Amino acid sequence: MSRILPFALAATLAIGGGLAWQQAGRPAQANGPAAAPPPMPVPVAQAILRDLPETAEFTGFLAAARSVELRPRVSGMIEAVDLPEGGLVQPGEVLFRLDQRPYRTALARAEAGLAEARERHALAGRQHARTQTLAGGGYAPRERLDQQAAEREALAAQVQAAEAAVAAAQLDLEFTEVVAPIAGRAGRALVTEGNLVAAGEALLTTIVSVDPIHVLFDVDEPAYLRLLAAEAPPEVEVGLAGEAGFPRRGRLDFLDNQADRATGTARLRAVLPNADGRLAPGLFARVRVALTPARPNVLVPEIAVGAAQGGRYVLVAAPEGIAAYRPVRLGPAIGDGLRVIREGVEAGENVVARGMVRPGTRIAPQPVPAIASAAQEPRS
Repeated sequence: MSRILPFALAATLAIGGGLAWQQAGRPAQANGPAAAPPPMPVPVAQAILRDLPETAEFTGFLAAARSVELRPRVSGMIEAVDLPEGGLVQPGEVLFRLDQRPYRTALARAEAGLAEARERHALAGRQHARTQTLAGGGYAPRERLDQQAAEREALAAQVQAAEAAVAAAQLDLEFTEVVAPIAGRAGRALVTEGNLVAAGEALLTTIVSVDPIHVLFDVDEPAYLRLLAAEAPPEVEVGLAGEAGFPRRGRLDFLDNQADRATGTARLRAVLPNADGRLAPGLFARVRVALTPARPNVLVPEIAVGAAQGGRYVLVAAPEGIAAYRPVRLGPAIGDGLRVIREGVEAGENVVARGMVRPGTRIAPQPVPAIASAAQEPRS
């Protein structure tokens, strides 16, 4: 009996342990494998189709349509300066005055010479008339009549010369008032009162026209050839320093007749309205020119475009419910936060607009308008 008791106790413990292990293993079998995470909700925007021309961007500068270096046309001492430095002037407005006294004296001398020439011519006319009467009665030789006729004609030429001298003296007197030849904005006065200036030499100031203003820029040879072949001058979009995009509109009005062999570029000019006069020559300008007529282009939000080591890409909401990696070839940005896609995305496809999403991630697309999504913050 004492030998059987230890064996019975060991069997009892083994059976109890087996039951406990079996009960502990049942819950694990009931739970099964861990559940997959739910799809990530992300905003997606549909790639849209819009008719746009192919454009190219260049850098240039503003230049005045008309520019004048104002110089005196007669010599003399500057008596008064009426120049509104930096202000607008109108044609005929007096800006500088020279001492007029020498020119008034010269005009008086020329007028006196004209009066003398007219009197001599009148006297010669009366003498010729009397001689002609006497010659008709046979009391004066014909030779004397011809001589007086020649003297009368010579004195008539002297009258004309005296009249020209008076006109020249009057012009010189008028030129003592230096006036604005064009409407525009005046520069600073380079000569002040009391200075002696020489005709045609001393630079008094400069005047530049205000409206319109020119935009000068250089384009490469391919763009130049395409613009030469255009049927009509294209519209030009211009943006200045501190301006977003290209808010100003102008028109192309000049293509140079030859290209620069050293740089491989050609000079172009556009006309830009400047009614408010806020644009000044010399300012830097960004220029965008349409090279082709408008044609369909695929657009996606700028923030949907990512950068990787292999180039640019977008994430497309694939039918399998994942974010699919799609390499793309980009075109220009067109404003409103939209970017042209040359290759890689078709119109109507949904692209991930923003968010921390990796390729292959399960997503739950949340459609938003393309332009609305373009206004959101870019994804990291």
